[in-house]
Amino acid sequence: MFGWRRNLNRLQVALSCLLAAICTLAAFVFLYISSVEALTQTTVRFTATECRFSLVEERDVECGDLDVPEDYDNPTGSRIRLHVATVRSISKAPAPDPLVILYGGPGANALDRIEKTIERFAEVLAVRDIILFDQRGIGYSQPSLNCPELDSFDVMVIDEGLDETEEFERRLATYGSCRDRLEASGTVLHHYAADALAADVASLRQALGYEEWNVYGVSYGARQALMLMRDYPDGLRSVVLDSVYPVDIDLGKETAYTYAYALDRLFAANEARHPEFEQAFFSMVDELDTSPRNYPAIIPERHIFPYQPFYGDDLLRLMINIIGRWPQAFPHMPGFIDDINHGRYVDLMELARPSTGDQLFSEGMNLSAVCQDIDPATQHPQDDGSFAIQPRLHQFATTDVEQRMALCELWLGEDWKLHPQAPVVTDIPTLILRGEEDVVVPVSWDAQVEQDLPHSFHLLFPNMGHGVMKSNSCAREAIATFLLEPTMMPDVECYN
Repeated sequence: MFGWRRNLNRLQVALSCLLAAICTLAAFVFLYISSVEALTQTTVRFTATECRFSLVEERDVECGDLDVPEDYDNPTGSRIRLHVATVRSISKAPAPDPLVILYGGPGANALDRIEKTIERFAEVLAVRDIILFDQRGIGYSQPSLNCPELDSFDVMVIDEGLDETEEFERRLATYGSCRDRLEASGTVLHHYAADALAADVASLRQALGYEEWNVYGVSYGARQALMLMRDYPDGLRSVVLDSVYPVDIDLGKETAYTYAYALDRLFAANEARHPEFEQAFFSMVDELDTSPRNYPAIIPERHIFPYQPFYGDDLLRLMINIIGRWPQAFPHMPGFIDDINHGRYVDLMELARPSTGDQLFSEGMNLSAVCQDIDPATQHPQDDGSFAIQPRLHQFATTDVEQRMALCELWLGEDWKLHPQAPVVTDIPTLILRGEEDVVVPVSWDAQVEQDLPHSFHLLFPNMGHGVMKSNSCAREAIATFLLEPTMMPDVECYN
């Protein structure tokens, strides 16, 4: 065999074959590693550039573009560019492992928020660099999936006096115009799912040459951080999850549950002083269904405010948004409902003022990612039995899911499908932050994530809502302390 002499004894033959196999395997491994390195070098590239946003005074900020495939399964196909900023530490000898920041949405612009980010992560910057970037489809990254077609949509609805059905039909058509424009430019919307977002973060670490780094993710950014921990664990020294959104959640199925959870927390917070509040709230919803109120709409640069109708669905949607953003508003909501009931619309005018466009948010990126987190087969919201969901609220959630399904089908077409996600099981050191009054992500989601993270530490902050770090100095101190020694629960005096 192979020209060897036939009179070799069996031991010699066995040893020779083993040696040949080892050599062949070694050669294969060498060639494989070399090819992976070569592929990495041609797949992702980082180029230093001028910053395309306003620089913060007296800060050392370096910028560049990360060039990646639009589709990682086709590395020689279309390319996209992600605009990246590194904020240098004020330390003369900074830690070698920076902190990369993942904001949520999905669709939130990061770089136009850089001043706030620097302010909030000042304690981290005292020790290490921070890195933030506009994720694919967002902000200064190219292409942008922003939909300027929607900028004046809410004002148009008021001016034309559209009812709820007409408004949604027009919304579909407006999103369709944005989709057509993006697709005509060559953008493939399916390539902007959460999987690609996680791959971009892993590519960025390689391109910048860091052996390891730390990751902070908030809300949907925490979901991306979890996917990174599962799919690209190499180089992750530690992870901070703020207001965590698990990877294996189907928003279509969870819609009624999340809405019921939010309102249940609101009613419970007012039970002692306003035991009648829940009944009064849903009575108001029923009344608005049959007799909508008309109130003045605040539109910038107009001296005369046009009137707009306010329906039961509008009240449900507004209330869920208010308590999701401002948990400190809980005790004021009974008075808010009483004001509407008596025709006092000052607060309503301010809280429900029509949008005139948000350049810091990419509507198209949001749809591309969220739609691929939803199972198209989920035609109706479900609940897990935790709440006896009020029938009118369940009806609202059902309509919401149906409209979301219609938007997703319009946006992604017949190829729309769920990207199923397996739970994240890892021993990467993790700090989980939660606001006690967070009604955006139910508390049960924390436990769902935590059970598979044996090396995790959990901090609960009273009187705090969604996105703890942005409004709590103690949470910021806890993050900085955790990054110093991520194998231990951060010992911060403010929390004890």
